[in-house]
Amino acid sequence: MPAWFKFGRQAEPSDPRFPKETPLPEQALAELRHFVEGRVLVGHFVQIDLKALRKELGDQQYELSNPAIDTAHVHRWILQNGLWQEDLARQLEKVSLEALAKVYDLDFHEAHHGLDDAFVTARLWQKLMAKLEAMSIANLGELLRIAKA
Repeated sequence: MPAWFKFGRQAEPSDPRFPKETPLPEQALAELRHFVEGRVLVGHFVQIDLKALRKELGDQQYELSNPAIDTAHVHRWILQNGLWQEDLARQLEKVSLEALAKVYDLDFHEAHHGLDDAFVTARLWQKLMAKLEAMSIANLGELLRIAKA
């Protein structure tokens, strides 16, 4: 398991999913930089995560400039460009991870728990990709136009 994945887990020592020891922040950040290099990042309200990562990585003299896709933006675009619905305005407001897990029939247990949120976001992204494909969004350029964070 990469160090960046384990970083910061000391606050949850009773959870058996997390290791007892964590690496130094510098090691975790170095492994994270290597992991994300040249990749498109996907997240739910991903700007919040990017802001935190940019601060931490900036302290290490590294600029995080990866393109990023926000699943909330994608969901809103799908709603706005899909079949008309009477309650569209209300649906556009309900874009929390928990709300979208219900919309896309995904199990959701614990909000704001990093590992759980990441897992639900990954599953949400799979559902969104299928809808985008059905709507003929076929390349990264089109996707970034729709959902760039």
